[in-house]
Amino acid sequence: MTKNSKTIETVAREMGEECIGIRVRLLNRVITNLYDNAFRPLGITTNQMSILISMLRRGFTAPGEIGNFLQMEKSTLSRNLDRMRNSGWLEILQGENGRSQRLQMTPKGRKVVEQSLPLWRFAQKEAKQILGEHGAASVCETANDVWSKHIPK
Repeated sequence: MTKNSKTIETVAREMGEECIGIRVRLLNRVITNLYDNAFRPLGITTNQMSILISMLRRGFTAPGEIGNFLQMEKSTLSRNLDRMRNSGWLEILQGENGRSQRLQMTPKGRKVVEQSLPLWRFAQKEAKQILGEHGAASVCETANDVWSKHIPK
């Protein structure tokens, strides 16, 4: 081992203490679990709720557009869309050319979003307590900045 080389333990310590990727994944798990637990009475996950919210914001849209917008892997999106269709929250319709698909929210899906509001507010409050007002504002500001520069509209 050379004088400048690091032991694997030193590398692990450095990465474990400084890695942005590890920190973001940890925050993601903690906060996602908080919202998943809040939405559990409705039988919906945070991923599924983000799809419904995106559908409401974007209107009649293709699954791929939602996947790009949410930066969701195709298999994850497909699995969630199947579950959501089976729950009656959305319909997957044929597009105009017969090959493409379009998503349409059902009245049952709209009702789930309506019912989620107090649960979301509770989770939002809890997330702000965990992150602190400054931390929550920083997360939103950073996410909005990254989204505006790197996420297709």
